[in-house]
Amino acid sequence: MEQRNQEMPSIPLKKRLLMKMYSIWEHIYHITHRVQLEDEQDLLMFRTITYKGSPLTLSDGTVIRKGDRVLELHFNNELLLHTALQTKNTVHMITTLLHMMKATFNRMQTYIAMPKYQEAKALYGISLFHRGAKQFGFDVLDLPQGGNTAFQRFYLRMLLAIMHPGGRNRLKSHASMLAPKVLAVSIERFKQKDEDQV
Repeated sequence: MEQRNQEMPSIPLKKRLLMKMYSIWEHIYHITHRVQLEDEQDLLMFRTITYKGSPLTLSDGTVIRKGDRVLELHFNNELLLHTALQTKNTVHMITTLLHMMKATFNRMQTYIAMPKYQEAKALYGISLFHRGAKQFGFDVLDLPQGGNTAFQRFYLRMLLAIMHPGGRNRLKSHASMLAPKVLAVSIERFKQKDEDQV
């Protein structure tokens, strides 16, 4: 993939191969776990799951409990990487991704109205990238202690190191800031947030 963003470090061949291998594994995971991409320009993919964690109390009073159906969010890493490499510089990359995320959430208003997603109580995900999530109505919560929290932290940091062109350096320089968080918003609040912006 051609790289236009000169503020991004060049990607050595070994890392390119590793990124390609991860992309193949991720594609297989999406198929086997039915992670949906409704539009090729969406920055987020999702699937309907049964929530199995500890109760999550959201700011609008909604409580996500074990057994509730939620839409689990996943980043479209291939599109994220492509955008990061093709934008002119870091500022252009950030503004472009923000615009793309807004467009993704606008389209999601249509998706959540589809019969196959109407049973979902909330949008839910775990990510290292949670700055700015509140402007879209999401609550940013700490991961519950115990369980597979340590594995999730390890996996997400490993993913950053593999898929981000400067991932290893970013981990070294911002390790304390790169803590995975739960991002969640009730379907009703998500709909209301969109109505407020109209």
